[in-house]
Amino acid sequence: MNHVTAGQYYPVDSPVHGVDPRAKLIALFLYYVLLFFCRDFYTYLYATMLCAASMALSKVPVKVYFRAVKLLLLFIALAAVFAMLFTTGTALLQIGIFKMTQEGLAVAGRMAARLTLILFSALILTFTTTPLSLTAGLERLFTPLKKLGAPVSELAMMMAIAIRFIPVMLAEAETTLQAQQSRGADLYTGSLLKRGKNLLPLLLPLFIGAFRRSEELADAMEARGYRSDVSRTTFRLLRYGAKDVAVIAAFLLFLVLMLIYRWFL
Repeated sequence: MNHVTAGQYYPVDSPVHGVDPRAKLIALFLYYVLLFFCRDFYTYLYATMLCAASMALSKVPVKVYFRAVKLLLLFIALAAVFAMLFTTGTALLQIGIFKMTQEGLAVAGRMAARLTLILFSALILTFTTTPLSLTAGLERLFTPLKKLGAPVSELAMMMAIAIRFIPVMLAEAETTLQAQQSRGADLYTGSLLKRGKNLLPLLLPLFIGAFRRSEELADAMEARGYRSDVSRTTFRLLRYGAKDVAVIAAFLLFLVLMLIYRWFL
């Protein structure tokens, strides 16, 4: 488990792992609504404490979380820098054509905090829920939409396959990278533009491998008689327990407290 990536299940015994996937999905939705109402330092601190407490209860090491999203955190930081430098307002510091404004600093801080919390809260769900359980939970939650003709089962299956393919494709990319290096490819020296050009030969075998795996998966599903137009039973039946109801009630309470602070304080 030294190379756990985003979207991969982390097997460990924790209170979060034992929660029904539907309860975790509802709690995540309530948390995202809560983030929408964050407006100042104290509300973001409140949301950060909730996310940190959930991460601690998941018993997944913190380094695993950061290892899975270190590249995405870099993109968030770059986006925050652009927002900080290109938002008009009261100037705090100016170097050449770049000007850091008070309004830009506030926008960058809110954007970076919100995106980071969204990212880590989503990781809690994927690290503590197997793809099959996540598929079953999504399908059960959106079952009423089947009466309207929505392809709920197909959408849930597609999402589960996409999540499952994240670590598979990363492993494929690592294998291709090692194969190119064994043939003498220089991928880590030179300017940034040169290193980017050196990575282009990796894209073709990576796409070919992705299409090959998708065809193999389609053939395997067809050989096992998978059909999307028939109802199917599940091996594990999902049932709400006291712990699941408590999780939903707790996040609903957290949201209500946020609304009270936002509208009345």
